[in-house]
Amino acid sequence: MPTDPVVRVLIVDDNEDAGELLRTAVEAVGHRAEVASDGPPAIELARRFVPHVALLDIGLPTMDGYELAGHLRAMPFPIRLVALTGYDGQADRERATHAGFESYMAKPVDLDRLRGLLTTAADRR
Repeated sequence: MPTDPVVRVLIVDDNEDAGELLRTAVEAVGHRAEVASDGPPAIELARRFVPHVALLDIGLPTMDGYELAGHLRAMPFPIRLVALTGYDGQADRERATHAGFESYMAKPVDLDRLRGLLTTAADRR
């Protein structure tokens, strides 16, 4: 039996416009998305939504994306973590990898790259 090709994507960004733009981009290619603006509400949303992929802004107000990544990794389901940040130095990329992020995307997000990432996530399921 084939798997459902729809990828559930959790978007966490304290910039409301950026979060909604990403939601629109994800949904435009046939996937589902939910948006949270900070770490604690993202954790609660993840428990209900059970995302396959999480796009996490690193610079969040209450809990940064690195700490949030640890909480999401502890969830009882697999989740692919993607760091979203305005910081694009080598040290930033290494820190994200060390924190468990599988991908790293500098802002503004390259929408073609995002589509490719979601296609890969769908294929892996």
